[in-house]
Amino acid sequence: MDVQARRLKVRETVGAKPDEPALSVGRAGGRSKPIPIRPKQRRVSGAVFTFSHIASWVIFFVLGGIMAGLRYGGWLDPARLEMMRSASFYVAAVVHVVVVLTVLHDSVLAGIIGLLLPPYALYYLFARSDRFFIRALVAGILIGVGQDAMATFSAHWVRIVELVHAYIRSGG
Repeated sequence: MDVQARRLKVRETVGAKPDEPALSVGRAGGRSKPIPIRPKQRRVSGAVFTFSHIASWVIFFVLGGIMAGLRYGGWLDPARLEMMRSASFYVAAVVHVVVVLTVLHDSVLAGIIGLLLPPYALYYLFARSDRFFIRALVAGILIGVGQDAMATFSAHWVRIVELVHAYIRSGG
């Protein structure tokens, strides 16, 4: 039985006329009102660039270029570069707090997960959220401080793991 015949059969069993929708909502008095069935809307392919998209890309390229020049381009003398490296962990922590607050504003559950698992907050920001300015700022800042922040975080994590192992070996 083809699809059209099945539709007609369903309409006949419900009691609707062939030109009416098959689904209906009951009313007081025994009469029913048909539910209007809207046709599927076609999705328009292609990207639509608005001012916020273009401004976000400009912010990303300008801020990312400045941060890359400061960190990797030799624009800073060695003393200031070392100061930037040592402060990168704290800058990344502030960026993480801003990202978690942004994610919390969108979804509480995603914000809590992002607070407990920092990579999820970045995933949510870049894959799920429509906050283009925050994306541009975070990506531009992390170009300059991300590598050093992760190196500092890894060193701290290794130290914590060594302390836990030493505590366990000593018998607690």
